[in-house]
Amino acid sequence: MQKSFDLATMISIISGKLFTSWENLNSALNFLTGESLYTHQIPRAANVASKHILKSYPELEDIGKDVIINSDDEREAFVGSLVKIFGNEFILEPIKEDEYEHKNPLIEAEEMLSRE
Repeated sequence: MQKSFDLATMISIISGKLFTSWENLNSALNFLTGESLYTHQIPRAANVASKHILKSYPELEDIGKDVIINSDDEREAFVGSLVKIFGNEFILEPIKEDEYEHKNPLIEAEEMLSRE
């Protein structure tokens, strides 16, 4: 099964900065991981998803990591300029089972708290 994602969602996952809505980010990560992620699971999922995305779209690797955005208008202008270069539709398949470790969200939260 494949699904299409927009550029803002893709660079949000890759860069670790939010260029799209929280809903779009969460929906993409849920699709890619095959889970219904809890908030505390998103960084780990995004790390794995970023690598997955870059296998298919290596040209997106450094986009958005160093940019400073101070307003919604700046974000929209930045993403709009990138859409002209890269397009706005990116087709992905879910991450393969052996590339993503599914974890019980409660156990994962407990593990995270015990590391602090």
